[in-house]
Amino acid sequence: MDNSNEQYLIELIDKLAPLNNDFRVLKEPLVKIEIMWEMGKVIDYFMTKNNLKLHELLYKLYDPYSTDKTSNITRDVGSYSHRVYRYFKKKSDISEYFKGLDSYTLFREAVPLLLNDKYGLSENDKKNILKLITSNTEVSSLIIKLREIKKGIRGISNPRDQKSQEYMKESIYLKDYSTRLLNFYKENETLSDMGEINKKFGLLESRKYLVSILMALASETFLGKINKIEESRVSDEIEDLLRIVNSGSQNRARFRKWVMSSNKLFNTAEAIHSLENNDDYSNYRSKIINV
Repeated sequence: MDNSNEQYLIELIDKLAPLNNDFRVLKEPLVKIEIMWEMGKVIDYFMTKNNLKLHELLYKLYDPYSTDKTSNITRDVGSYSHRVYRYFKKKSDISEYFKGLDSYTLFREAVPLLLNDKYGLSENDKKNILKLITSNTEVSSLIIKLREIKKGIRGISNPRDQKSQEYMKESIYLKDYSTRLLNFYKENETLSDMGEINKKFGLLESRKYLVSILMALASETFLGKINKIEESRVSDEIEDLLRIVNSGSQNRARFRKWVMSSNKLFNTAEAIHSLENNDDYSNYRSKIINV
């Protein structure tokens, strides 16, 4: 972090970090959205104070291509929080608007339709979206329905582009993570201290979740590995991958075709798993690097 950015970013992170911590551990969706409103209020204040656009400020908070993260406040959470704050004049309006919502995942999927004027939905259309996400229908099928609605509105006609765009965020995340893994193995003959591993690649629990998800994406044989993973305990990026695993065999197959093959998924999972001890690390390193 350079000196010109340091002071206000430290102040911003100090204000956002407790809210972000609460946001990640809480399960009740309405409470999570209210916390997002609070985060959006802070973000809006610092944007105005420092004459920054939203994407500029969020990039300073979390650069996905950097190995050293300034904070763990992702750009998805930051942008959604700001959108929630700008849409609702009062935090108390949220519980009434989303009354009956039981899934934060559905909220995330519906945010563009409900809170982004670029989609041009009428108030009646928005009411129908709200009925969908507050119904008792299975979450995975509602996600597919919401994505179909968004695609129809945006008018994406090329099926190849449509499929590749569908997994753009997940593709960027995995390719960035895989590149950082490969570079780490190239640059380090043995494991560094675990503090550095945790900083670069996430805490052990998070890494184990990611390994299970990648294996389940690679092969149906490993779907049982994800049964005990709770969405509230993983990052947004890992949650997106988990949602794809749970969305059916067709989506998993398309993901392998358009983002990462089974072999690459298995290799990435093995690389992550091998960060746990020196023997596994050395064995995996010998596979991929001429030593």
